[in-house]
Amino acid sequence: MEELSDYYSYYSYIKEKINLGGYVGYMCSYVPPEIISASDFNPLPLIFPQSYPERTDELYPKYFCPYIRNVNEYILRNELRLEKVVLTDGCDSSKRIYECWRNLDISEKIYFLKIPFNRDEEAVRYFSEELKAFYQDLSEDIKFEKLVEVIDFYNSLRREIKRNRLGDPLFILSLLTGNSFTSSRPIRNSNGLRVYLLSSMFPLDFVNYLSELGIEVIYLDACFGGNSLEEIKNYHEDPFYALSKYYLRRVTCVRNLDQEKRINLIKDLKGNIDGVIIYLLKFCDPLIYQVGRLREALKGLDLPVLLIEDDYTLGNKGQIRTRVEAFMEMIYERRKNNL
Repeated sequence: MEELSDYYSYYSYIKEKINLGGYVGYMCSYVPPEIISASDFNPLPLIFPQSYPERTDELYPKYFCPYIRNVNEYILRNELRLEKVVLTDGCDSSKRIYECWRNLDISEKIYFLKIPFNRDEEAVRYFSEELKAFYQDLSEDIKFEKLVEVIDFYNSLRREIKRNRLGDPLFILSLLTGNSFTSSRPIRNSNGLRVYLLSSMFPLDFVNYLSELGIEVIYLDACFGGNSLEEIKNYHEDPFYALSKYYLRRVTCVRNLDQEKRINLIKDLKGNIDGVIIYLLKFCDPLIYQVGRLREALKGLDLPVLLIEDDYTLGNKGQIRTRVEAFMEMIYERRKNNL
């Protein structure tokens, strides 16, 4: 069990794992860490400190996904060559980076996992076969009993994390890396504001920055967020089918046009939150498309919404602070009026 006191501890953790080897890096929430762990590799979400993409600007257009540009920047600056990586067609940028990384020789081995857009029975069965092929690529022999044991372990991690804080990315990363992390990060003053944070990908320091301003994230809805904490059910007979159904049908990727589950989740949490903050990653077309509809739905719930657009660098912290403080003042004013 490792203790992570802050996000820099995670950055040190991921750097150490890259140096040691025996890992599979990934950047998409449709990649099941259970498959990677069952194949005797360490699952490693590629999340690095935010930085200005100087080296990456030479290789990718400005409108390319800022999160992937940030990952690429860290790799280039530190002259890394990743051991194994799995990429997906979960979004357009993720699909395009496959050819780029092959040409740049970023990794010794890159596997491409195809994600069906639909979530019907045919799609679930198709993705089940894709997951089986992914497992075989990593370990050749499929060990059903071991995969079931690994899912058991991950479900126990999910229960453990739920007893802590759903809005703390450090706990979520505990699940995504297959580790049982403890955290010495203090729980903030309960008199502060409590929000639902919606994003696709975001710099970890953004949650820390909100915390410094007096905002606690109660639920994190992002690619790597609290939506990973639902337990996997009915997996003993066919674990690949169960994993496929779980990852395709949960409240997850914003590329999904059906947002009813997300809206219903916010409704269920309404009594525990003061508002919703949307961290809008520039050029993230799926989230940009969904924001208008989501904001209209949230107006009907009488929940204040703050939209923060950023390029993953947090380079405009002054502007972010001004907008967050105005958002907080509005909520405090609403509280007074409701007394």
